[in-house]
Amino acid sequence: MTPINFKLINLLNSLSHNEIKEFKKFISSPVYFGGRNYIPVLEHLLKNKTKGFENIYARDIYEKLYPGKKFSRQTLKNRFSELYKLGEEFLVYLNLKYNKPEKEKIILSMLIDRKIHGPFESKYKKLRNQLLSEKYNDKKLFDFSYINELHLEYLNSKKNIGNILDHYYEKSQLNFCMYLINMFQAGFEFSLQEYDNKTYDSNFVYLYLKDLDLDEQMKAMNKSNYLVYRITAMYYYLFKAFVNPENEEFYFLSHKIFTQLSAELDDKYKINIFNLLTYFCMRKQNEGNKKFRVELFELYKEKLSQGLFSDLQNPIYLFNNFRDYVFIGLALKKYKWVEDFIYNYSRELPADIREDEMKLSYAKLYIAHSQYEKSLINLENIKTTNYLLYLDSSTLKLCSYYQLERYEDAFLELDKLKHYIRNHNEIPLVHKQPTMNFLKIYQKLLNIILQPEKNDIGYLEKEIHTFNQLSKKDWILEKISELKD
Repeated sequence: MTPINFKLINLLNSLSHNEIKEFKKFISSPVYFGGRNYIPVLEHLLKNKTKGFENIYARDIYEKLYPGKKFSRQTLKNRFSELYKLGEEFLVYLNLKYNKPEKEKIILSMLIDRKIHGPFESKYKKLRNQLLSEKYNDKKLFDFSYINELHLEYLNSKKNIGNILDHYYEKSQLNFCMYLINMFQAGFEFSLQEYDNKTYDSNFVYLYLKDLDLDEQMKAMNKSNYLVYRITAMYYYLFKAFVNPENEEFYFLSHKIFTQLSAELDDKYKINIFNLLTYFCMRKQNEGNKKFRVELFELYKEKLSQGLFSDLQNPIYLFNNFRDYVFIGLALKKYKWVEDFIYNYSRELPADIREDEMKLSYAKLYIAHSQYEKSLINLENIKTTNYLLYLDSSTLKLCSYYQLERYEDAFLELDKLKHYIRNHNEIPLVHKQPTMNFLKIYQKLLNIILQPEKNDIGYLEKEIHTFNQLSKKDWILEKISELKD
């Protein structure tokens, strides 16, 4: 059996056609190849890796490398290992080739280490100006801090006291903001874990952040023209909102700063902030605060208007937010917006879920328009390989069967959904519980319809309000209201 180095195969698979060509030149360079010719082993791997590992024959490679010599499995393992290490070196080369700031940082560091001070100042200014011209993200902040450290060392070598003090002040302010931003980013994660009942006995970081009171300083930072100050204030207010969700002012302050700074932020960075804002709104909405349903809708519109829809392209269904956009639009009766959203953005969905997600979304829209037969047609043949798709489609069927008075079909679907939930332990409680509560209420609704002498609508209405999590709550309340009338 061939001693395949799977790390090597994965690395080669990650390279494009042009990168493979460049890699061949790279490993042929006398700086790297150390007297050995790795091209034959590389060519053999490239030729056969798509056919399966079983077609990569050790002896074939060995004979090309060492014609006439006795086969040695260990020697071949060594060549694979060496080629993989060259692959790692090549990745470093690619990173420096296409990442000019990273390359310039290394050169600046080497100039300082070797006390070559002449070209340092001009290179430092050039890199600083380049960083200033780029959109803001965390790496930009880190790069600024790094080159400032080098510049301070350079100024020390020149014994320029005035510049040293000014530079030290700037460096300390920047590092302070970096420290706070990093801490708040950790704090968000701990806050989310606490909300999901995951806590640690000695979480000193989170305890420190929860007690942190920088309101006065953040007011001053927010008024500054210094971008990193305002970003720090944005993070501070958003973190305070997470740990004090009853104080909504913190959220709105953070969102306001974010909107004002949006043009200066990198797209990936903006998506991360949008995700935090969205999570907070969802949390408030789940608590029954309808104001945040509207705020969530506005957030989605704001995000889409900036062309930020990479979340819709996520191949992992759980993290693809298409259904959330549809849900919030329907909840606010923005039917035309939902229809346009499905039409315009469904093309961004991964191919393997696109058709099913479109069918499901249109089924929801048809129910909103009381077109229950059309909804059921759209729900036919949906591949419910994902539990969210199954829960959504089954719940929609139950609503349509009820509206069409197809009670026998309703009981059959009710039983199928109960069995599905029982047999799928992988469904998280946050998705399972709302559906289970819906099934309890739905079955009682059917009993009231079919056995009116046992009618107790008032008790059922009270029971609904005891549930913190309930799928289709608005629809259920509407059906109860109809029965009362």
